[in-house]
Amino acid sequence: MSEPTRPRLLIVVAGTGTEVGKTWVTFEAASIMRRDLSLDVAARKPAQSFDPGDDSTDADLLASATRSRPFDVCPEHRWYPTPMAPPMAADALGLDVIELPTLASEVSSSWPGRAPDVGFVELAGGVRSPMAHDG
Repeated sequence: MSEPTRPRLLIVVAGTGTEVGKTWVTFEAASIMRRDLSLDVAARKPAQSFDPGDDSTDADLLASATRSRPFDVCPEHRWYPTPMAPPMAADALGLDVIELPTLASEVSSSWPGRAPDVGFVELAGGVRSPMAHDG
């Protein structure tokens, strides 16, 4: 297996709050780039929290847009089935503390061996919503 290679173009998607359309914008942009521009597109979500009653998660949607697997988009151990910011969800579920350097390392090492043309990294919540316990 090849070493992961960072995408040629990296786009970080952040929003002003939760439920403002980050996933839908990322889904549409990735779909158009892949389908209409024939670009190799990958998406990552470092951590996701969700309502367990939802039909699909952000990782499911982003995986369908990039023709990948949901656990490639967001690692299985970063799925938090409670609808609150990931560090708060981890606390509520009694799970380990989430640290930014660990999330960054997980994303960095998750890209496929051949560099995608475009990589999206979608953050959780809004710009003031914490991704991790330390930021």
